[in-house]
Amino acid sequence: MSQTQPLKTAARTGLEREPAREPDPAALVEIIELKWLMGGEGLRVHVERLQDDPAYAQQTLALAEASPHSAVRRLAGRLRTSLQLPAV
Repeated sequence: MSQTQPLKTAARTGLEREPAREPDPAALVEIIELKWLMGGEGLRVHVERLQDDPAYAQQTLALAEASPHSAVRRLAGRLRTSLQLPAV
């Protein structure tokens, strides 16, 4: 008769990512729109990272808010609210 042993887990290093939260469907649509609009300006947006990494989201939205295109700036403001990020 074989006994099973519990799986050992690695020690926490502090570098683990927080579990991904369930994306807001409306915010996801706006993130995709931002990705395309900023792509038109020559900038890449990583959708999943924008949702999961607040520092990346802050940096990306700051770039969007500095865009010469008003549609990109407005969208960045809406996303800042949807993603619950403070204004910079």
